[in-house]
Amino acid sequence: MWSSVSTTRREVRFDLALCAVCPLQDRCPAASRAGGKERRWQYTLARVEQYQRRQAEQGGAFTERYRWRAGIEGTMSRLKHQMQLACLRVRGVGAVRYAVFLRALGLNIYRVAAWRRARAAAAA
Repeated sequence: MWSSVSTTRREVRFDLALCAVCPLQDRCPAASRAGGKERRWQYTLARVEQYQRRQAEQGGAFTERYRWRAGIEGTMSRLKHQMQLACLRVRGVGAVRYAVFLRALGLNIYRVAAWRRARAAAAA
């Protein structure tokens, strides 16, 4: 087995004799060249980091920590798109804070009205 080093892409080559006795051969991502004497695996460091991050996201600790963010994402999306918070026509910290407060209040009023309509429809 040997590897080449590049700034963007890395390659590892495996001898076919080693691959023949590997118990994980059926799940091996290394491609065999037609008539070649080796198998090779090419990757980038960014892909390795992405794979490691996705493996960490499968754990229960990540799910527990992420659930708070997942709960607020819908509200932030509604504020941005429905209440047009992405494009404010005011400048200054005080004016922006006031505009955001009023739009968040408007979203809450909208949600309460929708909840009351749904409750009245269910009761009827």
